[in-house]
Amino acid sequence: MTDFSHFSTEELLQMYRNAPADTGAPAVPETPLTPAMPAIATPPIGALSGSTDVSRETSPAPGLATDIAKSAGIGAAKGAIGLGGMIGDLGQLIKSGLQGAGLSDEQIGRVHQLVAGLYPGLANAPTSADIQGAIESKTGKFYQPQTTPGQYAQMVGEFLPGMAVPGGGGLVRRGLTALGAGLGSEAAGQAIEGSPLEPYARVAGAVAGGMAPGMAGRVLTPLPTNPERLAQVRTLQGEGVTALTPGDITGNKRLQYFEQTGSKYPDIATQKAEQFTGAALQRAGIQGEPRATAPVIDAAFDRIGNKFDTVASRNSVTLDTNLGNELNSVSQEYKKLVPTSQQRPIVDGVIKDIGDIAAANNGILAGDAYMAMRSRLDKAARGFINSDPQASDALFGIRNALDDAMARSMTNPDDRKLLREARREYKNMIVLERAATGPGSDAAMGLISPSVLRNATVAQNRRAYGRGQGDFADLARAGEAIMKPLPTSGTAERLQAQRGGHTGLASLIGSGVGYAAGTALGHPMVGSMIGAAAGAAAPRTLANVALSSPANRYLSNQVFPNAAIRPTSLQGLLALEQLNQGQGGILGR
Repeated sequence: MTDFSHFSTEELLQMYRNAPADTGAPAVPETPLTPAMPAIATPPIGALSGSTDVSRETSPAPGLATDIAKSAGIGAAKGAIGLGGMIGDLGQLIKSGLQGAGLSDEQIGRVHQLVAGLYPGLANAPTSADIQGAIESKTGKFYQPQTTPGQYAQMVGEFLPGMAVPGGGGLVRRGLTALGAGLGSEAAGQAIEGSPLEPYARVAGAVAGGMAPGMAGRVLTPLPTNPERLAQVRTLQGEGVTALTPGDITGNKRLQYFEQTGSKYPDIATQKAEQFTGAALQRAGIQGEPRATAPVIDAAFDRIGNKFDTVASRNSVTLDTNLGNELNSVSQEYKKLVPTSQQRPIVDGVIKDIGDIAAANNGILAGDAYMAMRSRLDKAARGFINSDPQASDALFGIRNALDDAMARSMTNPDDRKLLREARREYKNMIVLERAATGPGSDAAMGLISPSVLRNATVAQNRRAYGRGQGDFADLARAGEAIMKPLPTSGTAERLQAQRGGHTGLASLIGSGVGYAAGTALGHPMVGSMIGAAAGAAAPRTLANVALSSPANRYLSNQVFPNAAIRPTSLQGLLALEQLNQGQGGILGR
């Protein structure tokens, strides 16, 4: 008998197929045709994509990690295919909708011809099924998940290529959206697997899951705000203005009005105003003062004047050509702005005085004479600030020209530094003096509001403020953006806050609860009154809670400033694609 043990299964099958038809016996030689060789494992076509064949049925099932990795990779590939075939899929969805609306194939054909004439590329775009079919014709059927975690991994993978779709935040946000959408879609699909509603459940799950990161972010950051506002908040906090409420930081108007109903708010508002005033005063070298009162302003001018006196006592001014050019520029600018009949004689008079002194003293102005002239110029210029701004600017210009000449005349670097410091502080004192002497109760109490500081800064140099230059520009702009008072009347939020928010409802509920408790204790009316009072006080109590440090930190935090709970373009497009996936899609494959 022939020994068949050394033949492989494939060789035996081939010999059986080639056996003569009349005998039914296998045509085999008496001796082996080939020596027995060890079998070489050659993967069949499609093994990489996971096609089902005899070799797969006899091979062991992949491990969990391998299944998840393969499923995620195939999911990503299917997601990319879905994006590539999105236009064609949309056309198929429209066609299905037209068929559902009762249009005949002829009518649908005419619509297709019309679209093809207008947009040839759109009408003939391949669907995702077309693209996947073309790929599978070369690689074999795509790998199918073998475990439940693998099914989730594949669905998440299908959503990952959608991170390239514009909209929906940054890369991390898009990644979280894709992850949530994939998990939500697969969970919803498995919940009603096999049902006709499965594809629609997957769409709903994708949208809901994609919104989940935003919902979680909104829980962690309940009042997100924009980066521009946060930058202004950081400016104020860096200046020591730290008594900002959650409403200030987030810009939420309803919260701001609600905060003002709390009994703690007046103290917080005062602290905030004092911190802002103190930050402004520091620009003039005034340290540790929360209010710009008359004694504080007067003491600052004396201190700065002493610095000028110290410099003048050790130096004199060389009345050089640069000084003459600067004085001539001041005079020409003043005459250009003011008609001859309205010009102040003091402007050209002071310039002439300086020229006479230079001629009489070999171009030298003694330090004490410099200080006397500077003091007269300051006094006159400050007196014209409101009544004649052009004359005021001209006199300040003459004073600045003298200061520049003094700086050029100095040889001691310490004196130059002291003069530079005194000039800067004095310049800022002019702004502070204007702000502190403005109208309103706050100014009378020594508090400088952001709006008043802004106006005083603009009055000194509008162009510099517009360009963000000068010592007060950033502080005034940040204060105006964050601390500007809300309208005092005429808004729905204000009216609701004045009525105590939902005080009426809270009082009614409290009265009912109190009545029930009082009845149980034998005093229903007393219980009702106590409950009503407690209910009425609830909104103010909640406002005080919102102003507390823990609530402030929670309501103001911007850990997730881009949190949103609305569907994004990423979720919408990927949910549309979910209708065309093979697992229950309405179009199928």
